[in-house]
Amino acid sequence: MGKKKSVVLITLISIVITILCAITLFPSFEVPFRIDGTFKTWNPVVMQYDLGSDLGGGYYTYYYPEGVIPESEFNGNYENLADDDAKAKYADEYVKWKGLYLEKAEKSIFEDKDEASVSTISEEFKTAFKTATELMISRLEAKGYSSSRVGVVDDYALRVELPASEVNYVNVFQTYANVGALTVKKGGAEIDALKDAKLTDYFSGFEVGERNKAAYIEIKLTKLGKDLIANEKSGLSATTDSADTATTLDFLIGEETVFQVYSDFISTKNEIIAGYQLEYLDVFKSLGVVLNSALKDGSADITFKTVDAESIRTFEPVYGENALTLLYIALGVLIVACIALPIVFYRGYGVSSMYSTLSYLTVVAICFAFISSGVFEITLGSVLIFAFGLLLVNFFNAKIYDAIKAEVALGKTVESATKAGYKKTLAGIIDTYAVLLVGSLIFLSAVAGVYIMALQALICVITGAFCNLLWGRLINYLYMSATKDKYKYFHFVREEDEDDE
Repeated sequence: MGKKKSVVLITLISIVITILCAITLFPSFEVPFRIDGTFKTWNPVVMQYDLGSDLGGGYYTYYYPEGVIPESEFNGNYENLADDDAKAKYADEYVKWKGLYLEKAEKSIFEDKDEASVSTISEEFKTAFKTATELMISRLEAKGYSSSRVGVVDDYALRVELPASEVNYVNVFQTYANVGALTVKKGGAEIDALKDAKLTDYFSGFEVGERNKAAYIEIKLTKLGKDLIANEKSGLSATTDSADTATTLDFLIGEETVFQVYSDFISTKNEIIAGYQLEYLDVFKSLGVVLNSALKDGSADITFKTVDAESIRTFEPVYGENALTLLYIALGVLIVACIALPIVFYRGYGVSSMYSTLSYLTVVAICFAFISSGVFEITLGSVLIFAFGLLLVNFFNAKIYDAIKAEVALGKTVESATKAGYKKTLAGIIDTYAVLLVGSLIFLSAVAGVYIMALQALICVITGAFCNLLWGRLINYLYMSATKDKYKYFHFVREEDEDDE
């Protein structure tokens, strides 16, 4: 390629990379002109990440089955009673178990409430609580969180944690507390066709998404399901009808109605699609997870108490409130080192290596921000994966440089040495990235937290391979074409230069 063309291409590439770096890293500021009638705040890509609980903290609450209360609540109720007789009567109504109190009158907890004790807690209650715990874990995994957590507290209560990135945490906590069976009724009454029937024979799932700037929830129907809807839709009211007289198809989890279908949600093909304002999308996502869980995973014969906003607490980042700042500083030092050191040691080749570093940085940063499956959170693991990929890109750039230098030492010209250097390092680079690619793909089938880290690793592997195998080579050849003295470009010394000294 000619020198002029190389200079033009390098200039254009430099402009693009500069723009991408600005989009990725430029500090936040108030835009000095109106956009859509209002002043906006510019936020770089790195300020738009959802952080996992290890870096951003989060929210937690406790789920207590009906008839189970924490010790703090028992003590508060006990101290507020007027006299000793009332206190003694109240204390006799509960059995203490670790940090919890179990109500004797709650028939589902004890085999015999007259003989209620820690030794007579029913196996049915234990099994139901275990099932509810498994359902809760599977729901959080289905939502896609990488750093949520479900912990069993004193055997019969749950502590559920969500990352701070979940802005609708109150709705999620309240919705996920429903672990009862899924039932479908019409106007509050059972549907004859569904009595003693498996719902999966009629409904195959619930899909949530965005279409035409509106949120929607679609109920997937089997052939039997479409026949059922065709028979039942004539008696349903439209959404414009009065709520007092409306007849709807009601989806219940336990005793709570969580979703209602009106006649105008049903198409002429007997498909059910409900559309609402886009602001309901996150609410629908949580609802869709719970409905699919109740349909496919089953239910637990247990009822958790309603979670109110006052019972939800926040917790600090796992690694401390300064962890994110320290992490940014460490990453900044690493990036500067990956840019400066190659230039110092390799000169012109170090400049082309810098393009690989900045390209990897911007592409991965943008992909981390905008490629998502559910909730795509940045955790300490995400940062370590990014840093490993960055170091790997620069490591292979160094290996290529050493291979080219060794070829020049054999007496080859810089051009032929460069080709030979790339050829000799090609197999090792491909093998390394192939192993990392396969490993990332294997972990994509794992649970939510590992899945998201595997997806992030996949982004880093593909970007790193592109930079080392194609992009870095292109930039290097462009700079070589635009350079008169290729020995100085690589920081090599000619034999005649050594003789002159």
